[in-house]
Amino acid sequence: MKRFDMDYDIVIIGGGSAGFSAAIEARKLNAKVLLINDGLIGGTCVNVGCVPSKYLLKMAEIGKPSENNRENEEGKIRRTRRILRV
Repeated sequence: MKRFDMDYDIVIIGGGSAGFSAAIEARKLNAKVLLINDGLIGGTCVNVGCVPSKYLLKMAEIGKPSENNRENEEGKIRRTRRILRV
């Protein structure tokens, strides 16, 4: 059985936006951090909720097509089925 170092200054349960921010701030203070999470780091807000929504709203406001749109031969924008990665 592999042994792991279990000497941490702080253990954070949950890698959502608050947990992720707490881990970053603790590291800035030179703390040894263990972040326990299930799923994507950053949680729903960062990965599929608030942040991507704000990005799409901003792009619509300034009139910039997202990476999901491509121009065809006539110069018309057509939608593709790719996922927008921010």
